[in-house]
Amino acid sequence: MRIVSHCCAAFCGLWVCVSAAEAALWIPSSGTSGLISYSNGQDSNGHFSNPLTGEEKFVFVNPITFLAVAPGSPTTVTDTLSFDATVPGGYQITQVSAQVSGDYSLAGPLATVSYTATLTLNGGAYSAPVVFVPVAPITSGDGEFSGTVSILLPPGISSVSVAMTGTLQATSATGSTSLVQIKNAQISFTVIPEPVSLSLISGAGVLFLRRRRA
Repeated sequence: MRIVSHCCAAFCGLWVCVSAAEAALWIPSSGTSGLISYSNGQDSNGHFSNPLTGEEKFVFVNPITFLAVAPGSPTTVTDTLSFDATVPGGYQITQVSAQVSGDYSLAGPLATVSYTATLTLNGGAYSAPVVFVPVAPITSGDGEFSGTVSILLPPGISSVSVAMTGTLQATSATGSTSLVQIKNAQISFTVIPEPVSLSLISGAGVLFLRRRRA
């Protein structure tokens, strides 16, 4: 993770267009990531951008202007990524996890930044907040933040709808500035064979050993 090195320039140049992003489908909006088949991949405001996929993970390494800047007035920026995920027959999804990280910079009195994120599955049937370190709000200095969350699922789940919302807020008094931005995010899945599949594998192993002994 890189410490903020371009915050001062962002104060003057980027904050005006922070809210200009629009809803966007991922490119591609459907495909595979390891054992996961996904569809309807999109961002409500276009900030998370397109993920890198592989090994049951979706990694967002280049969010587009996912930052809030307050050169004297409050600014709030939010985005929600969402997609549907399915595993093939014989497998189940036992856990969905999320990681979010970013950085911040504050200068002057009465400047604050805050950040929150929530992982939601199946339209709210399962939901949990991302737990961040350091805890927001932040009132001084420059630094980085990161957070994680995991949701355990009951046995037998082979498909799930996923949504994660991130919200950034920057406030400051006149003559002060504050910036907070998300730099990376990741959604990952724990996928295991269903119990029936495990029994078949175990049975095949026993049969193989008996044949070798014979």
